[in-house]
Amino acid sequence: MYFEKRANLWEVEDIAELVGAAEGIYLEFKKPSEFIRNGVFSRDLAAQELAETISAFLNSDGGVILIGVQTDKPNKDKKIELLKPLDSWNLDHSFEHLGIELTASQIQDLVSGNIVPKPIGVEVKSLEVSIGEEKTTVFIVTVSASPLGAHQSAKTWRYYRRTTDGDEPMLDFEIRDVNNRRAGPLLYLACKVSNIEGNPYEEEWGKSSSVMERGGSGDTEFYRINIVFAVSNSGRGTAEVVRFDIGIPSPWFVQHYSPDGTNVGAYWESKAGLQYYMDSLVTIFWRTDKCREIPHPYRNQRLSEREVMWQEVIYPGNIPPAHPIWPDSGHRIIGVLRLQRNKNVGEIPFLWLPWRAFSNEMSETRGAALLIENGNRSRVFNYGMEDVSWWHHAEEEAKFEVLKQRFEIH
Repeated sequence: MYFEKRANLWEVEDIAELVGAAEGIYLEFKKPSEFIRNGVFSRDLAAQELAETISAFLNSDGGVILIGVQTDKPNKDKKIELLKPLDSWNLDHSFEHLGIELTASQIQDLVSGNIVPKPIGVEVKSLEVSIGEEKTTVFIVTVSASPLGAHQSAKTWRYYRRTTDGDEPMLDFEIRDVNNRRAGPLLYLACKVSNIEGNPYEEEWGKSSSVMERGGSGDTEFYRINIVFAVSNSGRGTAEVVRFDIGIPSPWFVQHYSPDGTNVGAYWESKAGLQYYMDSLVTIFWRTDKCREIPHPYRNQRLSEREVMWQEVIYPGNIPPAHPIWPDSGHRIIGVLRLQRNKNVGEIPFLWLPWRAFSNEMSETRGAALLIENGNRSRVFNYGMEDVSWWHHAEEEAKFEVLKQRFEIH
């Protein structure tokens, strides 16, 4: 179903399949004209419209917003609007004709800055739809039911729920009900770098820096660095068993892994040896205002694609010596990967290490760590779903779903 598909997987054909569909519990249309006030584009009006609908989806069961589409209203006496066939769209009603300049990043900013608490699980993608010989932009916004409790619009200071008639203000008992049923864990994976000889367990998870080990000689000269991974729980419930997928981009590869000594019982699973290869290119999109550490001139480069070697980690919190991950229990180290790359590759300015976590008790979360090289030093910065989002092609996403189904908690 359309409401189960992430924004990154949407294509123009998916919009075409919804022609004739009406707005409802899982679907909302936003025409370009809805963002116009006194004849000009109003950022404040756009923020209010989006904050209401997205908070309603967050507080309900999720949904999809199509921004920039054109609709019919068969019955002028009712609110119901139907998506018009794409070949009947009028260029006069497009963003471009109305002089509205809007990007997916700006929509993400409007969402993050105008909903309290800041939401997770909201993804935005832009698509180009042809109108005759011209093109117009349509934005796909997918929203997952929130694990953070009830969300409030910072524009109206109201909580909303989604109904067949649209977005409705919530009553007190409805807000309490949402807060109660969103009582699961919310896990984040953080990492830091340490040198080979040093202590990798010092408590510094915001960002870290370390000198890389240098070894070999001539054509076999290499760099090595330890990447220490730890999990934290900012949700309301306890996580018993969790699985992580961690992507290591080329030209780095895993030279050694050492969950032993962390005393938590995490273990690494693979298809061949220590790692399995999923044949995938991962695309990381970041919000430039959140990732200012990217050095110039790479700061304005909006995506990075590299082959990724996927590591699969199981944290069996209900099997000793592991312990369940309690809310606000701090960082729990799940293992250390020793990464290596050949020196003749040259300096790698920056790389993204994508990760995702899920268990039977929580919705999937995603994030990425930013690994920056500067001479013989390496630095790492951690980002969550509100700062970056990552995805791959639909075929690769399907492979991940198969892996997720294989993961059974005993």
